[in-house]
Amino acid sequence: METELIGAAEVCERLHIGRSTLHRWAKNGRLEPVHKAPGTTGPRLYDPADVDALAKPAVSA
Repeated sequence: METELIGAAEVCERLHIGRSTLHRWAKNGRLEPVHKAPGTTGPRLYDPADVDALAKPAVSA
């Protein structure tokens, strides 16, 4: 079963962040797209599981 990838707008909505934050996170490796379309403005697609993992609060031991 293939995972339905999500675009930047949905990622930003799920994480309550702006586009500039998303791009900075991608550049820093915090949340990397799993697919990038050709061109400088091609859409980047993300795995929802990666996004949801960032949305969950960290649990300290």
